[in-house]
Amino acid sequence: EFTAAGAAGVINLSVGVSPTAALTAAINNAIANDVVIVAAAGNFRGNPDPDLAALSVEPLFPANYASLGAQNVLAVGATDSSNAIASFSHLAGDAIDFFVTAPGVDITSTTNDGGTGQKSGTSMAAPVVAGAAAVLRQMFPSLSASEIVSLIATTAEDLGNVSADQLFGQGLID
Repeated sequence: EFTAAGAAGVINLSVGVSPTAALTAAINNAIANDVVIVAAAGNFRGNPDPDLAALSVEPLFPANYASLGAQNVLAVGATDSSNAIASFSHLAGDAIDFFVTAPGVDITSTTNDGGTGQKSGTSMAAPVVAGAAAVLRQMFPSLSASEIVSLIATTAEDLGNVSADQLFGQGLID
C-alpha cells in the first residue's frame, strides 16, 4: 500500500496471478497516484496444456491492465538474443499501445541459494523496462506516469510488422 500510494514512482510486477481484491485495489491506487506500473506479460505461450497456451494471446493479470486502457501501465513481453519473441512469452494482443519487449532469455540473475544463474521469462524482461522508467522518473520528475509510459513505448525499436503489432506491441525497449 505504501508503494502504491505514490511513495515509489515505479512499480515492477513480475507476477502472473489470479486477480485478488487486495492486489486489484493496490494497482488501482497506484494508477490513481500517478505511479508507473511495469508488469510481466506471462509465460504460457507454447505450453503443452491447450487451456494455458490459449491464454497467451493477451497479457495476464496484472499486465492485462495495459489492454484495458490504463495509460500508466506497461505490459512486457520477452525477446531472445536474436530479438525474436521468446517461445514462451505472451503476446501484445489488444495491449498494442502499452506493450513493449525486452531481453528475457538466459538472463543472469540471483538464485535462492545466494548465487547466480541463468533464468528466462517475462519476469526477467520486466525489470529492464522498470529500470528505464525509474531512470526517466529521476531525470524528468515533472513527467507524469502516462508520459513516461508513452516515451518508453514510442521510442521502442520496431520489431516484426511495420509499426505496432499484436506480437511485439510497440517493439523492443530502446
